[in-house]
Amino acid sequence: MLRRLGLDVGHERLGRDGVASWALAVDATSTPWGPSWHDVRFDVVLHQVRHPLGVVNSALSFREESWRFICEHIPVSIEDPLPLRSAAYWYHWNNEAEKKAELTYRVEDVAGVLEDICARLGCAVDHSVLDRVPTDVNTRRRGRVFHLTEEALERLGLPPVRQVWMRSRNAARRDPPAVGWDQIRSFDPALCDLMMAKAEEYGYRP
Repeated sequence: MLRRLGLDVGHERLGRDGVASWALAVDATSTPWGPSWHDVRFDVVLHQVRHPLGVVNSALSFREESWRFICEHIPVSIEDPLPLRSAAYWYHWNNEAEKKAELTYRVEDVAGVLEDICARLGCAVDHSVLDRVPTDVNTRRRGRVFHLTEEALERLGLPPVRQVWMRSRNAARRDPPAVGWDQIRSFDPALCDLMMAKAEEYGYRP
């Protein structure tokens, strides 16, 4: 969305106007993807959140280097079961991001905060960008090449190739079994309660 507003914001790559990166939530001196918090100074930090179960199931596909980075910064072990790691990641990573962000908003509510975001970033409001923002907000499984390709096409003024790309990738992958609240509770009841409370704080129904 920020690129469609005319800003050079890279995906896990520092652009002229900033970067979108999950790794920046913690005070690390290095990250497996993109710049670290100590590499750059930000005038504005935005924190976009998603429903916890959506993130938990997305995190099941994280690479090992991402998990090793995560486990260095939150109270979870690389030896813990993957669903437990994913649940802990959602809860603790959002807590860390909140400390740095001046605005936290749900991805579903972006239309309602667009003017606020534009005011903070000093760019013109363009509601038409919302029509071009993908509804499948979880793009992690598409890979880094996809995002670099998207950025290049946007800079050239060419249409995205999202539908063709997703069709080919989806045909080749199989999703792991979905993780739900009952499974999270079976691993860590206290964490499950904390996650549910945080979800309600964000406006989600657990």
